[in-house]
Amino acid sequence: MNPKILFAIFTTLMVHSGIAQDNVPDQPLFLNADYIELDFNTGERLYRGNVVLTQGDVVIECDEMTTMHDDDDELFHALCIGNPGIFKKEHKQAGQEALTGSAVNITYDRKNNQVLLVDEARLERGRIFVSGDRISHDLSTEKTIVQNDRQASDTTEDSGSSESGASSQPKVVILPKQDPDS
Repeated sequence: MNPKILFAIFTTLMVHSGIAQDNVPDQPLFLNADYIELDFNTGERLYRGNVVLTQGDVVIECDEMTTMHDDDDELFHALCIGNPGIFKKEHKQAGQEALTGSAVNITYDRKNNQVLLVDEARLERGRIFVSGDRISHDLSTEKTIVQNDRQASDTTEDSGSSESGASSQPKVVILPKQDPDS
């Protein structure tokens, strides 16, 4: 089986199911790329070069994207490969900062309204920055889970290894508020 399809299936299973849905899945979906290949029999679509997916306030940019569509031709899954790929979600409500992220692989689960960033994953909103091997973000509930794949393998190795410990943990940085008078 194609490794990209296996990865897409694996990452979809890793993303938690969303309960609340906002209006993003109901918005029109726009995809642009230098090269587009459509297979209407399988529902698989391939996009290469300067790929941009836009749906409502969600934007994903990457080098290559594979999408899967259901029998009604609705997108239910997109796997992005970038160097890195970029994910953005603008917030229309006053006072809410935009959410931006990057990773080598980004999976957009449109049906459950979730995004999974894998490999050199970073996510930021305002003064808060998180990083790890895997970041799962629910676009409806705004819940984020950050973890490192290395944690499982590090616990079985010698604890004196230079790769174990704090350097393999997910990281959060919260910058101090800026004083408006300074």
